[in-house]
Amino acid sequence: MHNILLFILLFVHFLSENAHASTPSQVLVVINECSRVSQTVGKYYQQKRNIPAQNICYIRCPAAETITRLTYESKIMIPVARYLQDNNLVEQIGYIVLTKGIPFRIRGTKGMQGNRSSVDSELTLLKWNMPVDVYGFCRYYDINGVVPNPYYNDCKHFDSRTYPIYLVTRLTGYTIRDIKTLIDHGCHSGRVRSPNALFVLDATTKDSIGNTWIKMAQTGLQNKGFKTQYDDTKRYLMHQDGVIGYCGWGSNDPAAAGIRFLHNRWLPGAIAVTFVSSSGRTFNEPPERWKPGGSFRNLLSYYGGSPQSLSGDLIR
Repeated sequence: MHNILLFILLFVHFLSENAHASTPSQVLVVINECSRVSQTVGKYYQQKRNIPAQNICYIRCPAAETITRLTYESKIMIPVARYLQDNNLVEQIGYIVLTKGIPFRIRGTKGMQGNRSSVDSELTLLKWNMPVDVYGFCRYYDINGVVPNPYYNDCKHFDSRTYPIYLVTRLTGYTIRDIKTLIDHGCHSGRVRSPNALFVLDATTKDSIGNTWIKMAQTGLQNKGFKTQYDDTKRYLMHQDGVIGYCGWGSNDPAAAGIRFLHNRWLPGAIAVTFVSSSGRTFNEPPERWKPGGSFRNLLSYYGGSPQSLSGDLIR
């Protein structure tokens, strides 16, 4: 969660006049040929962002959200690595964009020393698996436990030639319409310096490290001259206008019980995060009658393995 919250501050830093804009030639888009949704989303993003044809990597993998590590290595990791190598893109690419229809969770053991993982996180370390050849691949890290992030807490503009990782993101949501809306808004961003652009920082009354991070973010944003709406009362902030950034507790906020949607009006390019450990567990749309925040003891309140709120609802 700390990494995610710091992204707000990093985001602010990248808006400075000295920040270097990334170019389409530095972006690799990965499309799953076994998923029509993935193909639709990937091609739409390519068109909107003018991604070169050479930077489109097609793979064939299951469209399920969860896969085994063997499937990840054989169907995702090795094909992407080979594509980068064969097209001399290993150092040119800094950003990998995955599309809905590509799995995001790898089965494994639980705990701090476990090997259950995220497809996105594993691809971040793709350079650590190269070179890939007919004999297999290298692995310069232990799949069990934690791998330190070399880019953690660094406010320099990301350069793949300096850091031995890729930055990996994902175009996803409940529907193709949701995802296209995200892409369209991202293409028309740049209004963060508008006097009406608002960062909403919704803490709770609890004495916790998460609320400390929210307060730190509020202080940092204010010091840079940004407009913030900070609240540490029992209220649950909703129906805010001109939101460019949001951080809150989702269904972990006692005042948010049963509430799915924030009903904020988001500016193009807005970012949002909630302190909910299972919010990204699925991007399959829940039934309309489902409400987050139910008891963990009541299995009827579960959706996708948890009663907690979902990141997909932030897009609406």
